[in-house]
Amino acid sequence: MHKRCAARVALYFILSFSMAGCAMSDLPMKAPKTSDSIEIPAGTSVESVFACAETTVRDLAAADDRWDARVTRRDVATGILETSNYPEENESGFRIRLDFAQGDDRAQLQLKGAGAYFVDMGVEDAMRTLKAKLSTCISG
Repeated sequence: MHKRCAARVALYFILSFSMAGCAMSDLPMKAPKTSDSIEIPAGTSVESVFACAETTVRDLAAADDRWDARVTRRDVATGILETSNYPEENESGFRIRLDFAQGDDRAQLQLKGAGAYFVDMGVEDAMRTLKAKLSTCISG
């Protein structure tokens, strides 16, 4: 009887962990993300801001293969530029979304940076680098 009870306890133990694992796998995963903004000089066109953003991301990608320079959305009318299918969660690498409307004094930046299993690739550091290089391009 003692062995039978121990076997039953072991079975319940195994089943409880396997069920918990299934429940955990259904959780939605989100890519690590950060947001910030940069100042835009008065009179700067949306096209100029987009050109600087594209050049900046291309340069970052040339130096670090974690950056994806593919522009997957470029809408001058709405002021939205995105790289690497930005809305998707299950994409690896650094990718950005830039929002800037003509006449605004700031551009809004969002950056996602996911590795395997949605590991944070260092979005805060990547944003600091992006901001510094993008600000230099826009003010230059």
